[in-house]
Amino acid sequence: MADILPELMGLEEHVAVYALVGMCVSEVAEIEWCLFQCLVLTSGLELPEAHASFTATQKFKDRRKLVDKAVRAWPKMPPEWIPEWEALVRRLQTLCGPNGVRNVVGHNPVRAGIWLTDPEANPPNFLEVVTKWGVSQNANDVMSGRRPLRDEDCGSMSGHVRDLRAGSLAIMKFWSRLVGVNQERG
Repeated sequence: MADILPELMGLEEHVAVYALVGMCVSEVAEIEWCLFQCLVLTSGLELPEAHASFTATQKFKDRRKLVDKAVRAWPKMPPEWIPEWEALVRRLQTLCGPNGVRNVVGHNPVRAGIWLTDPEANPPNFLEVVTKWGVSQNANDVMSGRRPLRDEDCGSMSGHVRDLRAGSLAIMKFWSRLVGVNQERG
């Protein structure tokens, strides 16, 4: 299990995969929570209305567009922050959009790929069962052409957790800066 997060070292592979799925889901939830906080701060909507608007769709793209529109229209938004905001929302869309980690990990099965090694290999191998745990794109989506084939193992999922953690930290820092501007400009 190369490139696995240090906190998962020593765990059996199937336990590590489920832990990584949980970490990915948790980081995506953090990103969505921070986006919602940005919406509440910048939209002028009361909390119940902001919540209704944000949760009216399950699609990350629609939620991101809603928040993006509110942040850009916010009169207190420093114009020099717009390029940073644009880069941040693009990055979050890549992580959490339809081909991002959010959908692959959240909507596909965790499974074990099981196969037998080839006893006819050169040099000859003993017949053994090999199990590799991970998350695989739903086969129906792949066969229909809706999604590309993706298999995520412990190494790639550890990378996704790192990317999601960086994304959630970035949106959290941006939101806290917006809060600071709001307090400064009353």
